[in-house]
Amino acid sequence: METDFEKALAGGQTKEFVVALIFFLAGCPIEWDNIDSRQDIITRVNGRHERIEVKDEDNYADSGNICIERYQGINQQKDSGISISESTVFIHALDKKAVLYRTQSMRVWLGSILWRRLLMLTRKRCNSLA
Repeated sequence: METDFEKALAGGQTKEFVVALIFFLAGCPIEWDNIDSRQDIITRVNGRHERIEVKDEDNYADSGNICIERYQGINQQKDSGISISESTVFIHALDKKAVLYRTQSMRVWLGSILWRRLLMLTRKRCNSLA
């Protein structure tokens, strides 16, 4: 009997294959030999070398939300996911649609959001002490 992890892994691998097939059918060569644990797909798009990370978001398809992992562990705050990924592009596959973004752009955006929240919390705390 398949465990939940094995089912999720198989589902993710299927999404990776489907995304690779879409790129291939669009005329983008897939570098199957260079794929390792640091990215799911390596291809060339308009002459640009792209390392693509595919995330299976079927669990969130009805909500339209995606999950972006930045840290591992509740208390450890160990960098993980997008924080350490070597991909240039992330693709979140939601049933029959997808969300794509450049990895570095999302890192910058997430960092600015966290910085603004930290500033808001600091201001609230300083105002409560006054």
